[in-house]
Amino acid sequence: MKGYKIIPRIPPAKNSFNNFENQIYDAETIDALEAELLGANYIS
Repeated sequence: MKGYKIIPRIPPAKNSFNNFENQIYDAETIDALEAELLGANYIS
């Protein structure tokens, strides 16, 4: 194992398009977003 280089399995990204932080939403925010997306068809 001496001198062995670890080769990453996934190649590094060539651009930063997918380099973003995940958003963390609470239950109330998710419900509000669903209601906004579904409009009048939303039953709470």
